[in-house]
Amino acid sequence: MKYVLMQAPKKEGEYNSQIAIIDNSTHIGKGKIEKMCQAGYTCVGYIKSELHPRQLKHGFTYEWDKRIENLQNLILKIGALSEKWVDC
Repeated sequence: MKYVLMQAPKKEGEYNSQIAIIDNSTHIGKGKIEKMCQAGYTCVGYIKSELHPRQLKHGFTYEWDKRIENLQNLILKIGALSEKWVDC
């Protein structure tokens, strides 16, 4: 499948914005791209893959997801330790 990468308009003061992965092989996808263009989105590229858009996005964000998970676990451990000290 060939996907279109559409980037949202950048807000003032921000250097980046969301990129959506759109399957344009159907009339629904083509209509979505038209609406996005009218809303100010720009095409930033194409990608060919047999994966679905959700799987692609998870692959792109894998490292960040792992970092966030590790930080959440650290916060939970700190919380558990602080509860032990309060109970003493």
